[in-house]
Amino acid sequence: MARFEELQQLWQAQPQRPLPPFDPRGFGNALRRFGRIQNTINLAKTALLLILLPRFVLKLHNSPLAMYGGMLATAGAAIYLILDWRNQVLISRLDFSEPSIEFVRGALARLRNHKNPFRHGFWLPSVLAVIGVELMYLGLFLRHHLPAAGWALVVVFFVAFPLAVYRLGLKVRAKRFRYEGGEIEEQLSRLQRELEDRSE
Repeated sequence: MARFEELQQLWQAQPQRPLPPFDPRGFGNALRRFGRIQNTINLAKTALLLILLPRFVLKLHNSPLAMYGGMLATAGAAIYLILDWRNQVLISRLDFSEPSIEFVRGALARLRNHKNPFRHGFWLPSVLAVIGVELMYLGLFLRHHLPAAGWALVVVFFVAFPLAVYRLGLKVRAKRFRYEGGEIEEQLSRLQRELEDRSE
C-alpha cells in the first residue's frame, strides 16, 4: 500500500506537459482542407442522386408505389444534402480574424453538432428518405405473392431498416469527423483555452 502511495505521489509530482499553442496558419489550412473535402464529397453525392432519379422512374414505373417511394427517398436525400452542405460551408468560412471566447465556443458547438447526422433540423429529410425507401420496397413486394413467412420477413425489414440506417449513420459520420474535422476541433479547443487564460 505504501508503495502504491509513493508511485501515486511521484506521478502527481511530474510536471505537466504544456499543450501546444494555437497555430493560426495550421488552423487556416485545416479549414480550407475541410471545405475542399466536403465540396468533393457533396458533389459526388449530387452526381449520384442525378444518376439514380431517372433510373427510379424507368425501372419502377410498373409499380406507382415503388416509383413514388423512390422519388420521395431521392427528395429526402436531396434536402438533407443541401442542409448538410450549407452547414459545412458555414463552418469552413468562419472568420477567426478577431475571435472572442463566445465566438470560439459557438464555432466549437457548431462543429461538434456536425458529428450527429440526425441532429435537430435534419430529422424530416432523414425520415422522408427512409419512408421513401420502404415504400419503394413495399411496392416491389406487393407485386409478388409472398407466403406468410415472407411477409413476416418484410415486416422485420421495415422495422430493422430505420434502426440500421440510424446506427450506421452515426458510425460513418463519427469516423468521417475524426478524419475531416478532428484537427479543426483540436485547434479550436487550444484557441478557446488561450482566450480563457487571457481573460482570467
